[in-house]
Amino acid sequence: YVAGWSGSTTITASAAGCNGPATTTHVVTVTPTVSIAAFSPATSTRCQGAGAVTTTTTATNSTGITYSLDAASLTAGNSINASTGEVTYVAGWSGSTTITASAAGCNGPATTTHVVTVTPTVSIAAFSPATSTRCQGAGAVTTTTTATNSTGITYSLDAASLTAG
Repeated sequence: YVAGWSGSTTITASAAGCNGPATTTHVVTVTPTVSIAAFSPATSTRCQGAGAVTTTTTATNSTGITYSLDAASLTAGNSINASTGEVTYVAGWSGSTTITASAAGCNGPATTTHVVTVTPTVSIAAFSPATSTRCQGAGAVTTTTTATNSTGITYSLDAASLTAG
């Protein structure tokens, strides 16, 4: 058989002889090879937090697609619906989650993966102290705080202070 052939092939055997020929046939069904579409996009990002997200793909010449998660995500308490691709994330999970889609079929399974980066929730430390007092007069005062899992801190003033200059 050539690589790209699929369909029915009939093999006929013919025996020559008295009152012949005698024949018999054998039908071979050549099933096409299973293939799976890559996830599009191949990666995604989400913020840490409980919730469900469905990520799916399609396959050709497949008898079905099964979705699964990497061991670290499962150990952390995340779960996946193997038939729909819906991932349920637990509130405290951050890191990488790899979703694998596996299409069953001839010469299979065919697989593809999608990597989800779960970014930790940003938090900011309270000003310490939370309030302060200063005497009236021109001057500059610097008040700062820190944050975790942040791309930067922006400081602003209330409207009355801005209006006063």
